[in-house]
Amino acid sequence: SALLCLTGVGVLELYDPASQLLTLSQLGMGDFWALVQAFGFGACWFVTEELVKDDSDQVIPVTAVQLSTMAFFSMLWALYEGHNSTEYGVIRLFTD
Repeated sequence: SALLCLTGVGVLELYDPASQLLTLSQLGMGDFWALVQAFGFGACWFVTEELVKDDSDQVIPVTAVQLSTMAFFSMLWALYEGHNSTEYGVIRLFTD
């Protein structure tokens, strides 16, 4: 099922309707980060499963650590974007 999923996403990303060909020239940095994010998400589930396999009482603490870590890094990114961009970011939300 993972192969079918990657094939479908690959066709959607690489297909050029003008030439009706699969081309790599359409790929950008956003496509790379989207692929990395998908693998990171899957790795997160795998690590969580391994951590709580023997002790199911640890599900809530492990989830809390994951959520807190993601919130922290998301906050850093939002603050960075807010200071370096006039279009997006946390600062822009409050000054618009």
